[in-house]
Amino acid sequence: MRREYVAIFSVKPAVRLPKDAKEMVWTFDETDQSCSVKISRISETMGTGSVVQTGLEFTVRLQADNMDEATKLAKQMVEGILSYVTLVNGVATPISGECIVYETTAGVLARDFRQHYHDLLPLRASAREFNHDAVSEVIEVIDKLDEDTRSRVARAVRWYRTGALLEWPLEAFLCNWIGLECLNPVLQGRLGVRQDETVSGIKAFICKARPEDGLEIYRKIHKLRVSAVHGKESLNRLVTSAQDYLVQTRVLLKRAIMFVLGMKEWDQDLMETVIRYPFLNLMVRAKILGDDPTHLGPSGGHPSIDLDPRTTKVEITDDGRPRFTGKPMLKLSLGPGVRMTDIESLFYGEGLTDVVAHQSVSSGDALTE
Repeated sequence: MRREYVAIFSVKPAVRLPKDAKEMVWTFDETDQSCSVKISRISETMGTGSVVQTGLEFTVRLQADNMDEATKLAKQMVEGILSYVTLVNGVATPISGECIVYETTAGVLARDFRQHYHDLLPLRASAREFNHDAVSEVIEVIDKLDEDTRSRVARAVRWYRTGALLEWPLEAFLCNWIGLECLNPVLQGRLGVRQDETVSGIKAFICKARPEDGLEIYRKIHKLRVSAVHGKESLNRLVTSAQDYLVQTRVLLKRAIMFVLGMKEWDQDLMETVIRYPFLNLMVRAKILGDDPTHLGPSGGHPSIDLDPRTTKVEITDDGRPRFTGKPMLKLSLGPGVRMTDIESLFYGEGLTDVVAHQSVSSGDALTE
């Protein structure tokens, strides 16, 4: 059964809404559902007392099989609109971040709820340590290459980095493929295949790197590349295929770079090491107990949880990694008679997944234990 959800995203900074527009609403009629997107302004007060718009908030109402799918579909809608904004307004808009997602299906008592907090720390600190020896080794090897090979490796590494920064799987996949194409002539020479305008070097390397299934993998990702650039397949199908092969293609690009550099690591089955969330974040997940989906929040608004940042303590471990300690204090904003249960605070980022359980509470209650 398809369920109804509300998903709220924000982006900062962003283009300003017109002064006379409180909000903007679009309704989209899809083949199996209708959904709406409401855009409103995010405003903040400066030290001088002036109120300035600093971002945009997107409220998406849609149907999905579960909360994960709802979040994914809503994200695609929001990012699509932001892409159109970039096209029309000439402003490169940042990637949106999810804020609140919850279920609004009629006749349901216990509803899934999630709220994300992305700015927990006044300063952003990474748990990853600069690997001086490994970086120095790569730079030293690259510096000894001939000019053409050095240029191709440098471009491949840039595409690897660009793909790692993107959240869109299809675009990230294409970055990794372009990185492989940068290395194709070098791979042709190193592997003794014909040096022509085809991607025979990529094909030969993938078969060498994965002797058990390399030819099959090559055919699938090459077909995906052709379909993405020249084909007529639906975007949804292409995105699904890109999700299936993104990690494999990224790892193959990294191994190809190592192979061209003559580093022994190329022959290892390198794990996916690119972290999607490079900094520490918090997600609170819970069940909302309320039978009226239009009054889950105060005054008909959205249910939400206020976080006291003073209770989000961070300590630095002996190896220099930031780590959350203690329990954050949460204050709930819910409609009359609405409760929350199964409340958990999940800290995530850079491999961190600390979970803190809370008690069940009602609107206005604060969680301090």
